[in-house]
Amino acid sequence: MSTVIQSIQQQVSQWMARACPLVCAGVASLCLGSSAALGAERVVLKYGPVSRSVPVEDLVEFVETGEESPIIRFILDVSNADPEQIRELLTYNIGVNVLFVDRVFYSLPGEYVLFELGFLFSTRSGKANIQALRSAITLSASDDGQISLLEFLQNYPTEGLYVDGQRVQRVANDAIAFVERIGVRLELPIAIVKDFLSSVVCDCEEFESP
Repeated sequence: MSTVIQSIQQQVSQWMARACPLVCAGVASLCLGSSAALGAERVVLKYGPVSRSVPVEDLVEFVETGEESPIIRFILDVSNADPEQIRELLTYNIGVNVLFVDRVFYSLPGEYVLFELGFLFSTRSGKANIQALRSAITLSASDDGQISLLEFLQNYPTEGLYVDGQRVQRVANDAIAFVERIGVRLELPIAIVKDFLSSVVCDCEEFESP
C-alpha cells in the first residue's frame, strides 16, 4: 500500500511541477497591462518588408463579421491575400486534448517544436519564450479541446506578439497535418517531429527583429 501511495504522491508532485509555470504565466499576463483580458492586445504582423500592428479585437471582428478595419484591409492588399482564406486560417480548429499537450510539449521533441515556433511567434526582442508558447497552447486546448490560431493569439501571455505572416502561411498546412496524424496518442515519435519541422528548419531565414 505504501508503494501505491508513494506512486500517487510522485505523480501529484510531477503534475504540480508542470502546472505551476502555467499558473505563473497566466498570473503574469494579467499584470502586463490595465486590461483585464487575458492574452495579447495587439499583434505585430510582419509580411516581407511590411510590418503593421493589429489590435486583436480587430482580428476578432474580422473573423466574426468579415468587416475589415483599415489596417487589416491594408495588410490584405499588400500581401494580396484572400480575406476568406485568412479568416479560415485564423479559425481552423485542431482537436487535441490537454493531456496530449502536456505530454508532448514537456518532452524534448515537444520543446524543440516550441523552439521552432519561436521563429513564427515571438516577443519584440525576437527571443521566443517557450513557457509562454506552451501556456498559450495549453490554455486554448483546455477550454474546448480545440486550438485555433485566433485562440492562440488571444491566450498568448504578453501584451504584444510578433508574427511572421509569410512563414505562418507556409507552414500552417504542415502543422495541421502533423497534429492530425498524431491525434491524441501520448507518444511523440521523433521521426514525425522531424518530418513536420523539415520545411521550417530547412526553409528558415535568419529572424530579423523589428
